[in-house]
Amino acid sequence: MQELIEYLVKSIVSNPDDVEISQSQRASDFGKDVDVYTIKVNSEDMGLIIGKGGQTIQSVRNIAKVKAIKQGKYIDVMVFDPNADDRSSKDDGASEDSPKTATDKNNVEEPDAKFADPSEDSE
Repeated sequence: MQELIEYLVKSIVSNPDDVEISQSQRASDFGKDVDVYTIKVNSEDMGLIIGKGGQTIQSVRNIAKVKAIKQGKYIDVMVFDPNADDRSSKDDGASEDSPKTATDKNNVEEPDAKFADPSEDSE
């Protein structure tokens, strides 16, 4: 699995020699072990690996999950973000030893509620 993810990521980025894939395990809510693959890339390649709207990293995840399903495994693919500490709040719920990733839900801003629903027009 790690080789597949590494192959996909190195094919996308401009600095393939800087790609590192690490593997760890965590327990899931449903009692199964989940293999977690964390991708580290050169800071210049962060935009390339995430892609517009996260489409590229989501595609890498989907391909890896297809292989995992065939093997009867559960996986998660994350992108390590070295700048996440700068953007996160003081209490973001993550432990000190868990990696900060570009896909952490705590790093995603909620959309502004400024825009009115067009179906609510009074006219």
